[in-house]
Amino acid sequence: MSSKHTPGPWWIEKDGSDENNNEVNVINGSDGTMIVYGQANDADARLIAAAPELLDALQYLAADFRSVVNSEFATHRNHDPAKYDPAYSKAMAAIAKAIG
Repeated sequence: MSSKHTPGPWWIEKDGSDENNNEVNVINGSDGTMIVYGQANDADARLIAAAPELLDALQYLAADFRSVVNSEFATHRNHDPAKYDPAYSKAMAAIAKAIG
């Protein structure tokens, strides 16, 4: 699946401290592009760095999920695919937010 973001994986580098002694993180893309430079706690930096892989995994999961739900509906006529819509809708909303 394709996106316009800098391709992953992204990684974190520590870049010392700023003038207020706050740790500065640099998040770089696989092509060497600097994605983020600034103050970010370690948990936020890890989440940002994981974004490309999380998006990719969610896109594949959503596609497979919809395929399985449709297959189950075709196999079992009393199966209600609408009960899965909240999870699928939430995944699709997150994907749309990420890719614009």
